[in-house]
Amino acid sequence: SDGTYTNVGTLSTSTGRVCMSDNGTQLMIVDGTWGYIYTPGAGTFAKITDADFAGFSSPTTVTFESGFFVVTFANSGRFLISALYDGVNWTATDYANAESSPDPLVHCLANAGQLVLLGDLTTEHWTNTGATDFPYQRIQGATSEWGLHARWSVVKFGEGLVGLVKSKAGEVLVAKLDGYAWQSISTPELVTAINSYSVTSDATGLSYLKGGHGFYQINFGTANKSWLYDGLSGAWSELQSGTNGDRDRAEIATHSLAKSYVSDYGSGKVYTLDLETVTENGQPIIRELTSRHVSSEKQLKVYRLWLDIEAGVGNATAPGDVPVVMLQVSKDGGKGFGTEIMMQMGRIGERRFRCYTLRLGRGYDWVFKFRISDPVKVVILGAWLSTESNANDNFLQPMARSVA
Repeated sequence: SDGTYTNVGTLSTSTGRVCMSDNGTQLMIVDGTWGYIYTPGAGTFAKITDADFAGFSSPTTVTFESGFFVVTFANSGRFLISALYDGVNWTATDYANAESSPDPLVHCLANAGQLVLLGDLTTEHWTNTGATDFPYQRIQGATSEWGLHARWSVVKFGEGLVGLVKSKAGEVLVAKLDGYAWQSISTPELVTAINSYSVTSDATGLSYLKGGHGFYQINFGTANKSWLYDGLSGAWSELQSGTNGDRDRAEIATHSLAKSYVSDYGSGKVYTLDLETVTENGQPIIRELTSRHVSSEKQLKVYRLWLDIEAGVGNATAPGDVPVVMLQVSKDGGKGFGTEIMMQMGRIGERRFRCYTLRLGRGYDWVFKFRISDPVKVVILGAWLSTESNANDNFLQPMARSVA
């Protein structure tokens, strides 16, 4: 709880991800080459030496379901189960194959009391029947023709799973496993963006719950892009770290000791995920919001734009003692933006301060981009325009219009 760590063992490999799962008394780890068991109560950590386990090469993922560790292997549709509540002992004949399609298994996860076997092009659901010889049986009619495209993109999310999936049709998209079927949660814009990346199989996913919102984040290492899904609103946002447009630092998330933690994909550091912190490990957080189009067949003259924002959140000292919103305006539908206009957010305690700017000119198709980089609390409720529509000098009464 104080941020210190204890070394409990050493793996025989040093690259790539591992997969972990626990049965309440043992933690099992697979690293693509070997399997290991850590027993906290006994303080022991050791490679699994059972010959019946070692006979299956390249264990890639592990999960715990109904008393058994379940392991998948590279380039195989086969999965193996351990002895009951015992990851040290294995029987070579305690295996089965996901046979609805010849695609290899990519991952296995326990979900809603069932075993979900995620292949390259299909997803199968198996249930524990309690049979003595081998307890698992495939559920007939519960196979989906969508498979997992990126092994480490799938995570638990709410009552189901979310990951980057694909079918024989070719394109990949982000989807949620709802019952036995994958349901797309991607927008057309997101699908277009993801499928433009040269590599998508390296995608990684994480999820967490903050402020009553369930969030799913997907990272693309080669493309250097990160996207965040808000399960409550259904909205997608692009995430970046630093000021160079790099992907977000967070790679893996977990919840422990009443806190949410994320790991840094580059440094290996572990951070506390906190909505009240206004920097990212001391570095600036740049927040950017782009409005929808505001257009008319007649030219719109914009007298005033104001941002409905929590004001007076400045810091006592710099930086952020005089926080500003940087506004850029496009009059050609978002293809090009003008120079930045600074709008103050109010010094500390100036709660009635109004964040606005005047006389933005005329245009047919407006888009507004708001950007904040000061280390202050940011709460944006909306943006408003006071406009006049003008065609052949005909005057219309100025009106307020919501744009965000």
